[in-house]
Amino acid sequence: MKNFNDKAERIIMNNGNVMEVKYKSELLEQIRQDFEIMENESSDIDPGFFTEDDVWSLYEFLLMRHKDDWFVIDDMKDSDAEDSYYEEEEEYFYEEEHTVGDEDDYED
Repeated sequence: MKNFNDKAERIIMNNGNVMEVKYKSELLEQIRQDFEIMENESSDIDPGFFTEDDVWSLYEFLLMRHKDDWFVIDDMKDSDAEDSYYEEEEEYFYEEEHTVGDEDDYED
């Protein structure tokens, strides 16, 4: 078993993999802060250059990139503050889940 020296919260999956626990709200806030720092520190980037769409795009990229390393807990399920980009993604996946492999479509 790996020995971790940091204070990160981890879980052990059924297959024995150890994954770091992340919270969706914390990841999104960290991305926003990092974008703000980049805007403030660079003379080439105007304030307000990064939009909420950029935040969500980077969030989705990070989820794909760290899918084997992170277990992300959605602590924003009841939040009304979610933007339209996220809601569109949810609707798309919701429709896909109900149409692909739906048993009612295969009845004789």
